[in-house]
Amino acid sequence: MEHALNINKYHVVKIDSAQNFYLIYLKRGGNYFKVVSEKIEKANNCEKIKKQDYLSLSINLITGNSKIPFKVDGIIYKETAFVFERDSILNIYEADQLTGLCYNKK
Repeated sequence: MEHALNINKYHVVKIDSAQNFYLIYLKRGGNYFKVVSEKIEKANNCEKIKKQDYLSLSINLITGNSKIPFKVDGIIYKETAFVFERDSILNIYEADQLTGLCYNKK
């Protein structure tokens, strides 16, 4: 029943980090998404996300911005290189509701 209640939410399948960013791997409807979130100190009223959480997010594509320099296998965003997962993830996203690993419900 839990899965049915979360069908429109993103499922957190993995959390990793690269330099000054967290890499949050999400799944929804059979599709995978890589969301980057800058590492910051814990914010007020923080609900820290963890693997297996289901989140209502509005994700924004950052690789579609022509001002973002592309590498052959990824992008450079805010002076940090992010690679695509060639088998499943070909875009990089950010989410307004995430600050570091804090989930801000809106």
